[in-house]
Order: sequence, then C-alpha cells, then structure tokens
Amino acid sequence: MRGGSLIFEELAAREHKLRDGEELVPGGVTGNARMGGFEGGEFKLRFDGDVRGAGYWAQTRGGGEGGLEAGPKGYRRNLMPSVFDYWRSRQPVLMLWGAAGSLLGLVLTALRWFKVDL
Repeated sequence: MRGGSLIFEELAAREHKLRDGEELVPGGVTGNARMGGFEGGEFKLRFDGDVRGAGYWAQTRGGGEGGLEAGPKGYRRNLMPSVFDYWRSRQPVLMLWGAAGSLLGLVLTALRWFKVDL
C-alpha cells in the first residue's frame, strides 16, 4: 500500500491519513472490499465494514486478536479509537451529561440557599 486514508464513521467521520508505504494490519474485520479502479499506475480499493477486536483496554490486559494496526512489524501503532474517543464524538450524550451536571448544581445551590441539611 503506497498511501491512503481511513475514515472512522463512528467517530463523526474522523479521517486518519496513512504514511507512504505504511503497512495496514487489520484483524477481526468484516465487510466488503471493492475495486475502485486502476488509473495512473495506481490500484484503488474501497473497503466498507467493521473492525472489531483488541482495542486499548484488551491489549493492556494481555490482548486478543483483532483491531487495526499500522506500521512495520515490531513498531506497529494501534489505530483503534479509545472508549474516550468514541464518547467524545457523541455530541448528544455530552449535552445530556452537561445538562445533568448543571441541574445538579442548581439543586445543590438551592438547597444550600434555603439552608436545607442533607
């Protein structure tokens, strides 16, 4: 592979560009690979699917097969997003937690204002 990019649809379509000649090692992959064409001496491939498997937490605890890595053997980088990345991309969930925190703050302030003991 001479280059390309990965688009993480689950993370609000965040794009990760691959370095020239970087080896992409998928594990736990399900989906479809389609020939995108051949132009200018370059082969184009499009993959639509899911990658499941050993994310950060599984790898730090002995790991399992799966996941998505890039780079030469022995120096591979894990490209699987963390749980924090996943939740950070979910804007409505963040808004819900923000509203819950604000409401809690208002209730606690009102209780203190009216000198209610808990």
